[in-house]
Amino acid sequence: MTATEWILVIVLFLCAVFSGAIAGLQLTENGKPVNNLFDPEKDDPKPFFRQSGIVFTLIAVLFAVTGIAVLLHEKRMFYIAGGMAAAIVIYVIASTAKMQK
Repeated sequence: MTATEWILVIVLFLCAVFSGAIAGLQLTENGKPVNNLFDPEKDDPKPFFRQSGIVFTLIAVLFAVTGIAVLLHEKRMFYIAGGMAAAIVIYVIASTAKMQK
């Protein structure tokens, strides 16, 4: 592996850890919900914390899978990561539409 690949793997794993930390904070309901739909004056924050926690968990897994794909030079794992990215976008849109009702 080249130095560039090592740097990329380290950055991807650091992003995975950072996203996992944010997910943990959201799932334990610490801080503010990372959600632009949340209105503290009229909304219950629990569903917003849950949605943000799930999304950041999925993003952390996506970064980890991409890092593993780079580390192992496994092209098929990039297809898995692409599918995961599409699934995350679909989940975000569907869950946001459900929360707006």
